[in-house]
Amino acid sequence: MIKVDISNLNRQHNDIANLITEVEGYLSVKKVSVTASAFEVTMKIAKLAGLLKIHLKHEDEVLYPKLRTSNDLKVRQTTECFINEMGGLSSAFDEYRCLYKNSNYIKDNPDEFIRDTEAIIDALRKRVKKENEDLYLLAEQL
Repeated sequence: MIKVDISNLNRQHNDIANLITEVEGYLSVKKVSVTASAFEVTMKIAKLAGLLKIHLKHEDEVLYPKLRTSNDLKVRQTTECFINEMGGLSSAFDEYRCLYKNSNYIKDNPDEFIRDTEAIIDALRKRVKKENEDLYLLAEQL
């Protein structure tokens, strides 16, 4: 029997969700807030990138290897699906982070930044929700 402790991953999800909410706060008043706070926004994005990197590393080195050795075919198949899906989101977030690491770019392109940020936030939230409801639920049942 495999024992998987996901408490650290759940804490990371909470930290990621809180930081996403902070970034989203800059979007609530649209261009004025984004333009005036572009430097702070870049710092939040960098912090979010760091949290995601730690989270993905933990999943890759701890969670996925354990789930891949499960006797339950559904657990192994679900794990492989999550691994394959994450590659696309991870690449998309890296592109987003690289594009918006410069506060002047955000100031010069606030509409594009808002649109792209809303899209990446939506994708991250969906991923976290899916992990919480599907993958972590399976892990807890082992």
